[in-house]
Amino acid sequence: MKFLTAAIIAFSATAFAGHHEHKMEEMKKMPFEQHKQMMQEKLDKKAAMVEEGKTCVNNAKDKDALMDCHEKMMDEKHAMKEEMKSKMKDMKKKM
Repeated sequence: MKFLTAAIIAFSATAFAGHHEHKMEEMKKMPFEQHKQMMQEKLDKKAAMVEEGKTCVNNAKDKDALMDCHEKMMDEKHAMKEEMKSKMKDMKKKM
């Protein structure tokens, strides 16, 4: 059982590393200004999400409200990730 767990972890780590390396190659092909703009947009969205999260947590009156804040932040994070994936696909088509 330990061997199987170790094998799964090792495989996952290599798969993730390969995916990350592939993503970095795609970013290198992207024109500088386009890459810079995309990163700035992503950072602005993250900063806005953090501020909204802080406000939500500060306004939370009980544990349920706090959990609602967490769920909302996670939903926004996943939505942003999907949006970025979509943008990358569109940019690949244009290259």
